[in-house]
Amino acid sequence: MQVYKLVFLFSCDKLLAKPRKKGDQMIYKESDVNKLAIPVVVDDRKLYTLFALPEREASGKSGRKLLVPFDKRFPLVEGFEFNYMYLVEIKEFGSEPGHHYHHQKHELMMVVSGSARFLFKDIEADEIRSATLDGRKNRIIHVKPRIAHAVVPLIIPTIILVMASSPNTEDDEFSHTIS
Repeated sequence: MQVYKLVFLFSCDKLLAKPRKKGDQMIYKESDVNKLAIPVVVDDRKLYTLFALPEREASGKSGRKLLVPFDKRFPLVEGFEFNYMYLVEIKEFGSEPGHHYHHQKHELMMVVSGSARFLFKDIEADEIRSATLDGRKNRIIHVKPRIAHAVVPLIIPTIILVMASSPNTEDDEFSHTIS
């Protein structure tokens, strides 16, 4: 497992401002809004990559925070072209979206409400891993091609935002149960 922080060098002084830490979240000042889609931590777990993104709490706007899961200027995955986005609402326990893999499609998944355990399986090496994401934290998972994946809700309802390289197609979705 490799955990590392990304370092970006910019000529703009505003983008070099340091965030303050609140719990395990990185909080940026209002003037730092341009770098909200730049991960503060990237955790490459072989079968998936977990991105921890900063959030912004602005003065005068209490009771809310700004999360930016996508900014074209700072792609999370090199070469990943974001072309399709949808929400999955899991409304009952026992419903487990996924249990399939894709040959071509890349997906970025983020729990926006609730909590879920994501399961991943390398279809060739039979290796299984999992990660738990919570809607209270600004985390995104990159699901790579040829990695079977499924989502197990821990709270009902759970809502997941999926940003994909392409819409679902029958010729690029293959059933694969992860147990």
